Amino acid sequence: MAKLRADKKNYKKAFTVHANSYDNWNIGSPYSRRLLLCYCVECGLKCLIMENDNIYTISQADDETAKILGSHD
Repeated sequence: MAKLRADKKNYKKAFTVHANSYDNWNIGSPYSRRLLLCYCVECGLKCLIMENDNIYTISQADDETAKILGSHD
């Protein structure tokens, strides 16, 4: 799987965009809406990890945290 190149700002923005899309979902598959919620939670948790560890970019993280933050799995 390819590694993501995102920083805290990217994760925070992605969280907001996915949350707004989820909240404003009017048409389409309920499964797609749930997938948006999963992405929202993923981005929000990664942003929270970065805030708690006081890091801005993935390269500032220790190996274990960088592995989590750099993965989309």
